[in-house]
Amino acid sequence: MLAKKLVTLGCAVGILACGACFLPPLHEPPPPPVRLDFEGIQRIRVEVSNNSESHHLDPNALASFIEVRINSQARLAGVKAFSQKDPASADADGVLHVTVLSETVAPARPESTGGGEPWDVQVSLSAVLTKKDAQVVWRESDGDYRFLRSLSRANAAAIWKGPAVRNLLGSETAWRLVNRMLNAQ
Repeated sequence: MLAKKLVTLGCAVGILACGACFLPPLHEPPPPPVRLDFEGIQRIRVEVSNNSESHHLDPNALASFIEVRINSQARLAGVKAFSQKDPASADADGVLHVTVLSETVAPARPESTGGGEPWDVQVSLSAVLTKKDAQVVWRESDGDYRFLRSLSRANAAAIWKGPAVRNLLGSETAWRLVNRMLNAQ
């Protein structure tokens, strides 16, 4: 009986040692490859302007969100981004200029989202990535970025007043823009 217990204990220790506890940690899969040919651009200055009537999204904050997204998603392609306020952006060999055209928030159907008040958020923008010689590498005209969010606000005006919500909406917009750009859509 003791021999069976020792064999069982030895097997359990062997299983744990070989598979369950001592394997190296699993890594996240790498991001999908970048499809956009940057045509020699390695340093991108990100410039954002807000030409909407409401001016809810802060251009500097949106530029920073876009910079972070490009740096995290395009680093394997050898591309580095700098926001418009960064002094290092002065010697960039490419410029991504983003213009916010409109920003709207409207109540959504209650069954569209779960929890909180459902809101339909729509940001329309144009973006152009150019080289130093003004050659256009990528362009998006009147890009429509629409998403549903459950937000705990009573009306559309109150939504834009909360900095956390503005950051969430700016981050979401930047994420979608950079994905479209890097996938050459």
